[in-house]
Amino acid sequence: MLHDKGAAATGYTRVIDESGEDYLYPADYFVSVELPQKAKRAWTANRGLAKRRRSSNKPLQRTGTRVARSGR
Repeated sequence: MLHDKGAAATGYTRVIDESGEDYLYPADYFVSVELPQKAKRAWTANRGLAKRRRSSNKPLQRTGTRVARSGR
């Protein structure tokens, strides 16, 4: 979540997804939570790892092979 005074003034919250794209959502979709200091450190450390990781998953592709349905 990014602090965006313009968005907040109109009742919205700016959120950045894992790809770096940002979107506006109604602020009432979210609840603010205050984390303990230990949790904040762990969250910050994990976010750094997530940015460095790149998914090796490839999108699914149709093969033309039919899959038999069971029970029919």
